[in-house]
Amino acid sequence: MPAIASGNVYAIVGWLAFFALVMVPGLSVATTRGVRARKQRRGLGGDRGEIEGG
Repeated sequence: MPAIASGNVYAIVGWLAFFALVMVPGLSVATTRGVRARKQRRGLGGDRGEIEGG
């Protein structure tokens, strides 16, 4: 936020580069893992709150 508020072009470009190189891949991995986990739960026939067996 201070980089944007200062209006310094280099600070803004540095922040955008950090966001693109660090945050985007991390968010992509987290989203992919979440989608795969949901698909796996559906494939097993279970849903949140269900206990199989018995």
